[in-house]
Amino acid sequence: MANQPRNTKRERKDEAKRRRLEELKRRQRKARLRKLYSTGTVVIVVIGLVAWIVVARANSTKKDKEINRLAVAAGCEKIQNPKVIEGTHINPPATGSYDTNPPTSGAHYNAAGIGPVATGIHTTPIPNEGQVHNLEHGHIVIQYKQGLDPALLTALTDKVKTDAPWMLIAPRADMPFQLAFTAWGHLVGCNTPNSQAVALLTAFHDRFKNKGPEQDRPGQPAGV
Repeated sequence: MANQPRNTKRERKDEAKRRRLEELKRRQRKARLRKLYSTGTVVIVVIGLVAWIVVARANSTKKDKEINRLAVAAGCEKIQNPKVIEGTHINPPATGSYDTNPPTSGAHYNAAGIGPVATGIHTTPIPNEGQVHNLEHGHIVIQYKQGLDPALLTALTDKVKTDAPWMLIAPRADMPFQLAFTAWGHLVGCNTPNSQAVALLTAFHDRFKNKGPEQDRPGQPAGV
């Protein structure tokens, strides 16, 4: 049996070169596939995020419309969304400057007992600088003038008791409303509030509870 001819040196070099080129092409194909998969994943994530934002905004708009509908029925103004003022910390006796009354954001005290104040039921007014810190923590603040219908006040107080760590109610003499609900960056004022204000508070609470810049920090009831 005749011996098989051995490859020449040139043929061996060509074969080695061919194999190197094939390996290079294989690696390039894998790299393109990885890039394609990575790009596809990013695109899917971005599309999902955009869709989530669109849905979230639509839901927020729907909830705000419901609050406005309830506000009109309750003898209140539609929801205000004032520009948020930076929540800097100040110390007593310094006072903050606010764009709304009651305030919805801005400078506040940062000391136990005076800012944030205890949530729940208060029988004396709460300083702006204390309650704003509550708003920063996502609390809902309800304030009323003397002369509010006693039955409505009782109903609002009972509603606060259902989630006292996240709500507080207190009298306030110097505001332009008979009744007001505030959250961080949001205000509903009522000039002629009626019994529908309880449903309004429920919607306001559900919409803005724990939506402040510092979240998941419920307070301690004051007098439930």
